[in-house]
Amino acid sequence: TLEKGTYVLELKEIQQPETLPLEKVRKQLEDELIGIAADKAMTEKAGDLRAQIAEARKAGKSFAEAAEAQKATAVPFPAYSMMKRPPREAEHAGLVISTAAKLAPGDVSEVVQGPGVALIVHVDQRPAVDEKDMKEASEEIAQRITSNRQLLAVLAWFADRREAAGLLPSKRR
Repeated sequence: TLEKGTYVLELKEIQQPETLPLEKVRKQLEDELIGIAADKAMTEKAGDLRAQIAEARKAGKSFAEAAEAQKATAVPFPAYSMMKRPPREAEHAGLVISTAAKLAPGDVSEVVQGPGVALIVHVDQRPAVDEKDMKEASEEIAQRITSNRQLLAVLAWFADRREAAGLLPSKRR
């Protein structure tokens, strides 16, 4: 059985595409072009800021001090691990986690772009691993592996049944 249950989707309606009026399309295009220009300007400014912070770090300033000297604010990110994810309200968690994974303590990342944001990530330190926590995490990881294997087995069985029934997936266009 699946730990989170089984889901079934039903197609209820197919809507035909509609032709938008010129004014609405024009407004959408203007907004998109303005957004592209704003993203470019933001990325350039963040690149300059990153270079200045990196220089200040080489001179011995902390990341927060270097950012503050440039009239920017270093926002602390909550501690996390593979077993203890950051809280949902942590902004830009996906970008921060994937970028921080590539950094050594003390490094300053290149500018990382996301939707409407340009980030500069810095890792202060990586805490030592507690053996007690490792034992608990190992048990949880083993449980996740078992659940994932069960899910993969169900998906493989489902694919076999679809093929046997002649229900092949539609080709994407």
